[in-house]
Amino acid sequence: MHIDLSKYRSYYKIHKDSLLEFYFNLLKIPSISTDPKHENDCKKIADFVEDFLKPLGFETEIHKENHNYLIFASRIVNDKAPTLCFYGHTDVQPCDPLNLWDSPPFEPHVRDGAVFARGAQDNKGQLAYTLCAIESFIKEEKDKKQCNIKLIIEGEEESGSHGTEKILKKIAHKLLCDELYVVDFDAKSKNIPAIVLGMRGLCAFEFSIQNASTDLHSGMYGGVVYNPLRAISEMIASCFTKEGMLAIEGAYQDLGSLTDDDMSVIDFSFDKGHLQRVFHVEALCVPSGLEPRLANWILPTFEINGLFGGYEDEGVKTVLPKKATAKISCRIGKDQDPQRFIKCCHDHLKKHLPLGFKMDFKIHQAASSFYTSIHASSVLKSQKAFESVFEHTPWIGLSGASVPIVGLLSRLTGANVSLMGVGLDTDQIHAPNEHFSLDRFEKGFYSIIHILKQTQASL
Repeated sequence: MHIDLSKYRSYYKIHKDSLLEFYFNLLKIPSISTDPKHENDCKKIADFVEDFLKPLGFETEIHKENHNYLIFASRIVNDKAPTLCFYGHTDVQPCDPLNLWDSPPFEPHVRDGAVFARGAQDNKGQLAYTLCAIESFIKEEKDKKQCNIKLIIEGEEESGSHGTEKILKKIAHKLLCDELYVVDFDAKSKNIPAIVLGMRGLCAFEFSIQNASTDLHSGMYGGVVYNPLRAISEMIASCFTKEGMLAIEGAYQDLGSLTDDDMSVIDFSFDKGHLQRVFHVEALCVPSGLEPRLANWILPTFEINGLFGGYEDEGVKTVLPKKATAKISCRIGKDQDPQRFIKCCHDHLKKHLPLGFKMDFKIHQAASSFYTSIHASSVLKSQKAFESVFEHTPWIGLSGASVPIVGLLSRLTGANVSLMGVGLDTDQIHAPNEHFSLDRFEKGFYSIIHILKQTQASL
């Protein structure tokens, strides 16, 4: 099937300024979902997107849970036509440290063909080209048959999607669709698109241990009082074997496997040089005898995101802290139960808690993994779109990361799911100077158009 995009290339050229204006206006709203002080900004961006969608014929709903907002929109033009649903999110990560930004994070700047701002790629950039593509398709195909379109745009992906889960379950009867496109993933490189067939689940928690009611003098009590930072370090170290595998009992229980068809098309190659060139990484921690991608995509992990206690400012303060805290995120594999995995971690840490210490344990996130099939209709459409737009066969792989809500979305929508996008791991998402190139914004726009046109051709 040949899809002619020439009309849309002309459209993009003519309307480029207005398309980018919409994108930049999204970027100017500091919709940081983790910070309650930005609740008004989270509401503002939901209203802004709703105002964009209504003139296109969408019926829209804004749902609130806690201080975050979710937009559900639907445009049903034919009960017998296929229904495509697109997912994205409007919220962004905090911007700290601000002094490392070369320009203000919520004032988009274009430099060397890229837009610099918080959310430039994750996920406002990818959401913006998706919405712009849908807008242009509706306008340009107004006299032709069209498919039905639904949109799920959440406002708390960066803070765990807890409220989103509650909202989606309440409106589950409205979510049914044929295909779901999660536009929040990366390309292999700027010229090679990618199809992601699965991603690990996520368990995030923190635990604190305490041994005294106050910080103590490290000279007067050092060598006698058990230092909580030493104790928590030993507890964490006990979670690993000498070979680098997890020593947590039950950590590999129920770990599922992929189908032979999917395994046969996945590229498990690993470029260590890329890490060295781009991020200056020299030391790896791949368990003995394992391929790096197996450790990164398939197996569960236990990662220390933060470890602190006592004095943390400049200079020296000779204390034994009364308390130490570790923030942990674990990625879990196919078919593993996140709640059971967290319990395994809790039980292991409790078992290795030194006598006399107290431990507090707080769960932040618990999300299952998600895997789709190379044969899913949405995946096949994404492949064809990328092949046409990039003029290159898509790379096919997995992701070690997580989009926690996708598993639930898959179950509630009953759809064939495609995990797609044109981001890059060098876009510095979640870091200062996040950016997104305008040429990839344009290619993302055409890719969504191509998917819509493929569906239209089947009507």
